Amino acid sequence: MGRGKPKRTEARLCAALGDDTPGDYEIEPMEASGDCFYLAVESATREFFGFASSVKDQRRLVADSLTSEAFDVFAMLRDDSDADFAHMRNIASLTALKARIRKPGYDVGCHKCIWADHFAIETVATAYDLVFLIIDFSSGQPRFVRLGSGNTAVMLRRCELQHYDLVRIDGRRASPLRQLYPDLLDHWSIPSNSQSPVRR
Repeated sequence: MGRGKPKRTEARLCAALGDDTPGDYEIEPMEASGDCFYLAVESATREFFGFASSVKDQRRLVADSLTSEAFDVFAMLRDDSDADFAHMRNIASLTALKARIRKPGYDVGCHKCIWADHFAIETVATAYDLVFLIIDFSSGQPRFVRLGSGNTAVMLRRCELQHYDLVRIDGRRASPLRQLYPDLLDHWSIPSNSQSPVRR
């Protein structure tokens, strides 16, 4: 699709991207189950790679990637006000943390599972060669956050209570990073190259 009027499905997304950013951007809501980030990745990998990285597979990957050093860092922040580490307050060992991470929300409930934090997102990004382009509305004003350094881009909207929804770019759940619109990449300060942008 060319530089026609962008199609946006949510006012804050429209305002954050601005009228000068070409392309169509549609929010694909994820279930608020505690697995929203993992569900978005499952949907994106199914479409782009032809296979789905399941919620359980991703959670197992994150749990298996945790080291004692990572646990020590998390433990230092367990009393921090940052919601990313609130789940650490009642977890006393690396083994216990790994066990909790492996439990999906659809099995134990939204408030009894551990939601994806930055460590989890970076781990998934590395495993599947992804980069997550996140528009973060969790603190009111939008922030553009890039996590991962892979070659395939997945765009997410982060809302209050750490909820993630998938954002389709021109109908796609995932796209080669270097084929995205330069004006879109500018929001994350990502330099573009001479390749053509993704089009329908």
